[in-house]
Amino acid sequence: MAGIKRELTIGFKGESYDIKLTMDLINRIEMQGVNLLKLQLLVDESAIPPTSLLSSFYALLLQSAGVEV
Repeated sequence: MAGIKRELTIGFKGESYDIKLTMDLINRIEMQGVNLLKLQLLVDESAIPPTSLLSSFYALLLQSAGVEV
């Protein structure tokens, strides 16, 4: 299983956003019902994660960068 990167850049509506993955952010994501381990296992198995799980995860990342989603 791959480790979690500390920083990543994601795009949304033509803009790029730098996200710092801190323990606080990871905790907030998991408290909103997104299980990061389950998501990683699905990706590792080449399975298609549920769209609702991916969209919630993506929205939480964008919100951490100050984007209104």
